[in-house]
Amino acid sequence: MKSLMIILLLVTWLCLPASAQSLSTLRISESFVSIERLRVRYVEIGRGPTVVMIHGNAGSIEDFEFGVIQALSSNYRVIAVDRPGHGKSDRPTVTSASVEYQARLLHQVLLSLRIHEPVLVGHSWGAALALSVCVTVSDRGVCK
Repeated sequence: MKSLMIILLLVTWLCLPASAQSLSTLRISESFVSIERLRVRYVEIGRGPTVVMIHGNAGSIEDFEFGVIQALSSNYRVIAVDRPGHGKSDRPTVTSASVEYQARLLHQVLLSLRIHEPVLVGHSWGAALALSVCVTVSDRGVCK
């Protein structure tokens, strides 16, 4: 069931018309959470089941400016996270930003925001991160 939901969200995302509205003009709240001495930026909007958007390599939250966050926020609580070293999130200096490290970090971000069992939507490299989160921390209440 969850796989079907993810597929439907991705299809919806791909079918949305491009929007001239940027994240800054939406009712999106931008915040930071500190995890392992890193400031991690995230934005949040909407109510309902939680959908977490994860951008691809060399990207940021702004990759989702074409209307997907706004469209999903009418039925979902949408959270988009800047991966470490991208957008406005700090770059780790003591470790490499491997997919396993980022999965643990994202899991800690979700826990700090009291998010359990979200729908993870990853774009490009973000899809590998979403899968890694489910594989490495699935026994800790992130993925069903």
